Amino acid sequence: MFDWAKKGCRGVMRLLTIYGLVLMVTLMYSQTSEASSSCHKFPWQDGQASGEFPAQYLEGKKAMADGLRQEARRHFQTFIREHPKEPESIGARFALATLLTSTKDPDDAFLETVGYLQSVRRRYPNSEYSAWALCEVGNLYAQFGWFPKAKGIFEQFLESYPNHPLTPGVLIGAATNFLNNHQNLEAALIFRQVLNEPAWHEFHLEAALGLADSAAASKAWDQAQYWYETVELEQPELLRVSASSLYRRGMTALAKGQTEKALQQFLNAINLHPYHDDAGRSLNRLAELLGEQGQYVPSIWFAYLATKRFPGQEQAYAGEASILRWAHVDLKKGPDAVFHSEVRPRLAELGVPVPITWNDFRKQAARLVMVAGADVADEASFWIADSFEAEGNYEEAMRRFIHLVGARSGTTWGTQSAESVKKILLKYAEQQDWARLASFQDGYPNLFAVLSPGPQLMFQMGEAFRHLQLPEDAMKWYDRVLTKHPSSPVREESLARKVLAAAAIHEESVTQDAGQQYEKEYPEGRWIVEVSSHLGMLALQQQQFSAAQRHYAIVLAHVTDEKQRLQIRRRLLRIQFQAGDIGKAIQGYQDLIRDNVATEDDRLMYADVLFDAGRIQEASQEYEQIVKGSKSFKGRAWAQYRLAVSYLAQGKVDESKALFTQLATSEDLEGEFGSAVRAAAAAQQMGIRLVATEEIREKNKK
Repeated sequence: MFDWAKKGCRGVMRLLTIYGLVLMVTLMYSQTSEASSSCHKFPWQDGQASGEFPAQYLEGKKAMADGLRQEARRHFQTFIREHPKEPESIGARFALATLLTSTKDPDDAFLETVGYLQSVRRRYPNSEYSAWALCEVGNLYAQFGWFPKAKGIFEQFLESYPNHPLTPGVLIGAATNFLNNHQNLEAALIFRQVLNEPAWHEFHLEAALGLADSAAASKAWDQAQYWYETVELEQPELLRVSASSLYRRGMTALAKGQTEKALQQFLNAINLHPYHDDAGRSLNRLAELLGEQGQYVPSIWFAYLATKRFPGQEQAYAGEASILRWAHVDLKKGPDAVFHSEVRPRLAELGVPVPITWNDFRKQAARLVMVAGADVADEASFWIADSFEAEGNYEEAMRRFIHLVGARSGTTWGTQSAESVKKILLKYAEQQDWARLASFQDGYPNLFAVLSPGPQLMFQMGEAFRHLQLPEDAMKWYDRVLTKHPSSPVREESLARKVLAAAAIHEESVTQDAGQQYEKEYPEGRWIVEVSSHLGMLALQQQQFSAAQRHYAIVLAHVTDEKQRLQIRRRLLRIQFQAGDIGKAIQGYQDLIRDNVATEDDRLMYADVLFDAGRIQEASQEYEQIVKGSKSFKGRAWAQYRLAVSYLAQGKVDESKALFTQLATSEDLEGEFGSAVRAAAAAQQMGIRLVATEEIREKNKK
């Protein structure tokens, strides 16, 4: 909406011209008082005739009306000295209170005026000017922030002069006093009282403006908008004489989404009342709004004006914070972006200093930490910590963030620091710096309760301990994810990791429960193969063959690698055999043979299954093929032994005896396996001989 693309801005007036501000408007209102006094103009009580009064008196009144304070003061002092007993001298004495000058600090100088008014009032307690003087004293106290004193003076006035013409003005002063003391409801009630009295119609617009300010201070934006529009329609200049009203009008427009209107009100405040506190706040609001719109040059310029016009005050610190807030973002873009920045040269033309390195930035931020209020100081402390993170100095950043988390718990920047701590911890995980991530728990054992780590960080803590071969600690973190964040995106992985961690420390019941839960919730899950494999092994250990078959069937359904699939198929066949499901086992081995993937071990196992199933002849055929073609000495020896047993079972005693004899006397069978086969063959030989001997004995008996 504003075109700041043109370069070469030269100073304040150029900026204001771009915004369309007319210098004549500024000059027109620059001499207007910040807010109209509840006592209004000095209440001369001498009528309108001029010929009856001494010249010095008349000249003093004219000079006062023209704003020539020193000249008016000189005329009145001469008049009082030459005509001390004239009735008009009393009015001149009271009028002098508005013309006092002092070389003291303004906060002390107003006390001289108050003292003078009170002394004159004591000297002339029954004067027609006495009520005005009391009103003016209350107004001065309120204007300089002495709210309890102002309240007491206004109450004294209303008690002493309940029907005085200044009463509505005093009520407005009292209400303004409440408003300045942040007692918005009390202020609104008094403004409403003035507005509801028809006889006080002269004060109605002031009361309406007071109602608008009270509503804005309470953030009742709809009401504030209504009353501000009423004042603007009837007497717009009334709004312009108060920096506070202009600022609150801008805040109301901002709350109602009227950004251009808000900008104009803030601009009015800073140009009509350049050194009022609310003009400083307006400067910072302008900086904030323009920064949000990406208009960084004017944004930083207005913030800089706040630092120059309000040194040592909150407005200056807020302005410095705005400048550093921009610099913080700009420096994080990296050196190249800073070097090629379009904003920095234009700020340099305007004489606005901004930090160009992180070290410069930290020095300025550290100053804010020392002098600014809590909110700005906390934000500056956060920036310093964040600058170390931006440089990759995570240890220093972490130390400072953790300090803020502890020292400023519950505040915006304490909370933001906690988020930054979590971000750095997740960065450790991203870098697979598992030792540093795990050590955080040892270094700050109670901090996780404050951090509210969230499921992702909890999971990564578990991963850190898993990689450090500490499955028991890992499982605790996976459990936290599952119990505290049951619907988190990392639930599936946490559940799978819990199964694997429990299996590693032989927690059989945990492995089984978590694994079955995973199979139920994620039947097509990413870790279904690993989880079901562990469940299958556990079931085998517990000789729960049906369960083992079920789990390995799940594995087989999800494995795509052919080598792995063959391994799982063989394991399933062995489980089926152990479970006594011989028919399925036989069919499975036949499938392996049909698919041309059966090994010699598979063929030997198939023959054993056939033999155990009582299909002796088929088993013999398989054993014969193995004996003839096996390249494995052990496999051939075992097949030969089982073939001999098969022959014996079929009544082929001679064939069986020959094979047993060959095995029993073989010198090639060595080692434990060889000894076992020879012994078994010898035992079978002896058995055959015993059977033969018994048969001969039986024949002889016959």
